[in-house]
Amino acid sequence: MFRPVFVPALGLALGLTAISAPMVHAETLDTPTAEQVSILLESGDDARAFAQAKAGANAQNAELTGYLGWFYDNGRHVDADPVQAAALYRQAADLGDAYSQWRIAVMIDEGETEGTLDEAITFLRKAAGQKNSGAMVSLAVMHANGRGVTQDHIAALRYYQAAARLGHAQGLLGIGIQHANGEGVERDLRQAIAHWIVAAAQGEKTADALLGKHIETVSQDEALAAFQQADVLAQKYGVAIRFELAESDVAAGGT
Repeated sequence: MFRPVFVPALGLALGLTAISAPMVHAETLDTPTAEQVSILLESGDDARAFAQAKAGANAQNAELTGYLGWFYDNGRHVDADPVQAAALYRQAADLGDAYSQWRIAVMIDEGETEGTLDEAITFLRKAAGQKNSGAMVSLAVMHANGRGVTQDHIAALRYYQAAARLGHAQGLLGIGIQHANGEGVERDLRQAIAHWIVAAAQGEKTADALLGKHIETVSQDEALAAFQQADVLAQKYGVAIRFELAESDVAAGGT
């Protein structure tokens, strides 16, 4: 049976739970860069990475100020300190850092720091405008649930699709959920399963669970059609995955 690997599930706070390290090879420069910090973290040199982020924050560098907030947010090299993390994220967000705009919005929404829901939504929109896929997923969730905004399943679908185009597996998960529920689109379980296949193959936990639940409710022909559609979706969204399903893999499906 098709069993992808697991990663964190969908939620407003998820999307980018850490700042990833770009695959670059920067040498020491007079001014620290986020790329340098990422490389240092990947090499296990947390002390130098933290020092570089702190130096950048002192120089009012938006991205490095957000990176310093990430250290306190995740308890990396320092004790976890959500108050300090929120202060740094807010500072970086005001300087224009998209990741920090997304993260401070989540912290506001979850009650981890002061702020209004309107303020959180404003930060999310700013981050989404800078192509932050985590913010797009968060906005999709808020529109789907009518949290802080008028409930609008079509807007939710558009945000999910935008996030999926940027490689965010939870965008595909959300599109699948909307197809399964007929929200913003006609109800189509095959399309839902196809989207969950691609998301689950990228390691999305909730998509994997939904796939396991629903794939056994359809016939073998419907399951095979869903996997064929997943191939199309993988190409559409730039996911470097090809699906080959043996007959035995769908034998557990309905007849």
